Amino acid sequence: MLLEELDSIDRDILSELDQNARQSVAEIAGRLGLGRERVSYRMRKLEDRGVLRRYTASLNPYKFGLVVHKTFIQLENNKSRVKKFLEYLERHQRVYWYAECAGSWDLMFATFGENPKDFHQTHGKILSKFSDIIISFSVYTIVEAMFFRRSYLRGVGTDFFTFGGTPDTLELSLFDYELLRLLTENCRLTSSELADTLNVSPAVVRYHIKRLEDDQVISGYRIDLDLPLLGINHFKAQLHLRNYDIKAEEDLREYCKMNPHVILLVQQIGDCMVEVEFETYTYQQYNEFIEEMREHFSKYIRRVDSIVIRKEKYKWMPFEAIRSH
Repeated sequence: MLLEELDSIDRDILSELDQNARQSVAEIAGRLGLGRERVSYRMRKLEDRGVLRRYTASLNPYKFGLVVHKTFIQLENNKSRVKKFLEYLERHQRVYWYAECAGSWDLMFATFGENPKDFHQTHGKILSKFSDIIISFSVYTIVEAMFFRRSYLRGVGTDFFTFGGTPDTLELSLFDYELLRLLTENCRLTSSELADTLNVSPAVVRYHIKRLEDDQVISGYRIDLDLPLLGINHFKAQLHLRNYDIKAEEDLREYCKMNPHVILLVQQIGDCMVEVEFETYTYQQYNEFIEEMREHFSKYIRRVDSIVIRKEKYKWMPFEAIRSH
């Protein structure tokens, strides 16, 4: 199935869910001028066809005083060991994201640490376990990331939410952790359904969700789409800069806001200070965006390394590790 095969109603529903995956069917129906039963039926069909894979809350570990570090790796061609590496990352309590890719790198993953020594120990254990297949690696520390909504679905909107920033030390209760866990598993659970699971009233659930949103522990509510099924390609562009230019950085941020195919902008510490992710219909379209950026920011961008993201997974919060923090 290709995205272009979906009709305008399906695309409108996907766009609404991408803006806020927690909004109710009634809210979506009201915004689109459709009946609730029609919206509910279309959502079930999109789920059954595998287009909609997951509804999740996106959380910001920096609010817990944790900093995210990414590792990009070149690997030997050893399928069985690579498979074990991916299984290990899936189970690891401090891994919040990993991706299989092609291009400049073969595998990427992100972990969080309380301080440099904590990260060094976690990172060293992971790399030493698979040192037999690691050719080279680079490490980047996320300063701030902007997750953009998929405005290409409907051609409207430049909304985004941020991740990272200055580490904080918010204190959360065990109840908050359990509520967050449920929301990351399925953010469309109603307040009543969450209340039944947590053995409290819906009003208590609503109060805690509002506080977690206000404190920006919950950054947003997202959908996980099967991009290959929709014929969508996912690329990461690593921008190597000629020099650091605050004005050019601000202009690049505005460019990303206005390009409907940009889904992520990352500012980080490392040999690559800026990354931009795109979801495009073709490789040619991605290449056109890169050429456009290189031309527009020729005095800012020295080199662009491209990575094809084949498959990725955000775990957002490994809760056992955070509870021990």
